Amino acid sequence: MLPTTIATALRRHPAARLAILAVGYLVAAILAIGGGIAFSTTGDMDAIMSRGAVMVAGIILGVGTDELRRATRPPSKPDPSNPTA
Repeated sequence: MLPTTIATALRRHPAARLAILAVGYLVAAILAIGGGIAFSTTGDMDAIMSRGAVMVAGIILGVGTDELRRATRPPSKPDPSNPTA
């Protein structure tokens, strides 16, 4: 769970929020894809484990970045045309 002060600060500064999310997703993609390619081209068991760890770190970073995006999403406004909402 993201601390309330950080979530509030990121909601108030959308440019910083977008920059952090862009960097998070970019690094996650580089780690996951690069680790996957290196994992599939290595024959030594120690190298396979280290490349696999890089790939898993990229996947975890991507999931964490998505959680950050969800936690700092600005609240949606109700639809005025829908009286039941």
